[in-house]
Amino acid sequence: PYVRAIDLQTRLFEHGLNCHVVSAGGHHSVLASATSAWGTGINGPTMGYSARNLLGVEWVLPTGEVVTIGSAGEGAGWFSADGPGPAVRGVMRGFQGAFGGLGVFTKCSLKLYRWDGPKVLEVEGSSPDYTLKEFPPRISMNVMSFPTKDAMREAGYKMGEAEIEYSHFRTPMFFAAMGSTKNNEELIEVLKSGVFQQMANYTLINGIVGYSDDEFEWKSKVMDEIIRETKAMLMPTGGMADPDMLKKVGKFTKIFGSPLALLGRFPFLQKILKTLDAGVSMLSKDKMGAASSLVWLLFRHASNCRGTLRVSQALATTLGTLDTWDVGVNQADWIANAKQGPISEGLIVDDGGDLSCGGTFEGGHMGYLEGIILYDTQNPKSALAADRLIEEGVDASIEHKFGVPIAGFGQGSNSRLGPECGNYHIWLSKIKSALDPNLAADPHFYVEPEKTTEK
Repeated sequence: PYVRAIDLQTRLFEHGLNCHVVSAGGHHSVLASATSAWGTGINGPTMGYSARNLLGVEWVLPTGEVVTIGSAGEGAGWFSADGPGPAVRGVMRGFQGAFGGLGVFTKCSLKLYRWDGPKVLEVEGSSPDYTLKEFPPRISMNVMSFPTKDAMREAGYKMGEAEIEYSHFRTPMFFAAMGSTKNNEELIEVLKSGVFQQMANYTLINGIVGYSDDEFEWKSKVMDEIIRETKAMLMPTGGMADPDMLKKVGKFTKIFGSPLALLGRFPFLQKILKTLDAGVSMLSKDKMGAASSLVWLLFRHASNCRGTLRVSQALATTLGTLDTWDVGVNQADWIANAKQGPISEGLIVDDGGDLSCGGTFEGGHMGYLEGIILYDTQNPKSALAADRLIEEGVDASIEHKFGVPIAGFGQGSNSRLGPECGNYHIWLSKIKSALDPNLAADPHFYVEPEKTTEK
């Protein structure tokens, strides 16, 4: 239970292997994610999500009985969680997990994946600012800004179908601006310029790793072709935003429009930008620091709490269904509109509305975007506004057929969502009653046991 993803991944890299890491960051418990709660992460294109990667588990039921599922339970090794027929994994965790409502998990086995990057990433500096000593070979990072939502949507599918990505993340405009500034004062000035609003409304970032020079070259050429087909702009990956420079660029965009339109008409400009961003190993120390931050995000799954919580100290999330990429993009539209009221009343941070994060999974077969809400814990009205948005997200999931959202857990949400989804809430209650007859495990985040009538 106490094995952190970052520690496991570090040891695995030495053997050319890797493991799935969730978006909470590399500090999370691998066992908790795999057995008990959600499980999406930015390496979804190559490693799916947590429920897919569980190969066996040691499970202490609320009754005290110890159960080992899968091949390990038969003494045949920890290599398969399921046999023929219905799977116990569905009872144990399903899509969301039971959040401790069905007992305690003490051991698990996970699927591992190939890692073609360096065995060790050599760094210098100290926490929290580690910088690569040199940029690793056969690795690239792409920050792509698309002219329209449909172009971003299409690119997500194309990159998934091509199977060229190691990791993938949809970066909202506000988070892109935050990641390009050192403090809130700079952030305000950068947003005043209007440049990010013009150029970063539909942004995807990804990481690519090649086994060989030939494979890396092929993946890079495919990436270039997708960028060309979707008329995306490849943004620089090194350096922080200069507020003074962006003020000047902002004046230019107000007169001539977004540079994305120019790139669409004159593709050779994109080649010039890419040339300027090439040769990362030769970057200045400041730019190498910025490039290193992207490496930590895309390949080491670092969650920058100082950055994420810099403007509000708290966040909530709503929607977030692991369904198709189209559904994910549609959910982003809904939450962006739903947030406008609380934003205009000053109850939550004005992030433009669209702060939906996520990406594609398993070759573009699935997609996921959850709507982030930045609020003030010191203001009760702000906290209530965030809570209302979460509840409205559950209602919207039913009305617009979005599917079971990330907040779809607990008795209240399950009772509302279950009738729209095969009455799964009834089955959860039956499972709870059968495995926890004495209510030894907390049902709050899971479901109450089935009610029985005494004769």
